[in-house]
Amino acid sequence: MQALHDRVAIVSRMIAPGEAASFRVDKDQLLQIVTVDGRQVAEVVAFRLAEQAERLSTAATRTRNKSIMLELNKKLYSTRFTPLLELIADSVGRHDLLLASSDPVKPTTFDQDGDETMTHALAQALTEYGAGLDVILEPINFFANVSIKSKGELSVDESLAEPNDSVVLKALEDLVIAVGARQGLAGSGITASSLLVRVFR
Repeated sequence: MQALHDRVAIVSRMIAPGEAASFRVDKDQLLQIVTVDGRQVAEVVAFRLAEQAERLSTAATRTRNKSIMLELNKKLYSTRFTPLLELIADSVGRHDLLLASSDPVKPTTFDQDGDETMTHALAQALTEYGAGLDVILEPINFFANVSIKSKGELSVDESLAEPNDSVVLKALEDLVIAVGARQGLAGSGITASSLLVRVFR
């Protein structure tokens, strides 16, 4: 992949379905997320290392980019409209900026509606940073295929990600990033498979 040319991996971790991990990613370093078997979704949250209250915001990202779609070479913005990340490589081209993470009061198992929560896993991954729920509840859902129907309803369709598809994000500030691998669930279009996450310098 051209984006990783002359870069050296300094961290590599597999994340199993329903689990999450945190990564320290310094300015100008790269974070790659690979959907190993395809059809997986990665929930990603982030905040500035120097100021945890300044977190990644899907609302600010939609506003700055004037789009509900995340496109190649677009930046991802913080709650203070600071550019935190840039999408510099993307082999899928379909990601979600609309859906929040699961309700934090739900248990860590499937609820009656068949939804599962990643909130607990993301919170646990960020324990050492003392991150609050505000950091976690507004993720970017990489590889998720979400569309808007004619009356405004959201439709979650099968992910378009094929095996070993990936995205590469460039850090524009010193960041802490957490990545969670969604559980698979019949009818959700999400496959229960692992994610490979690597940090490059």
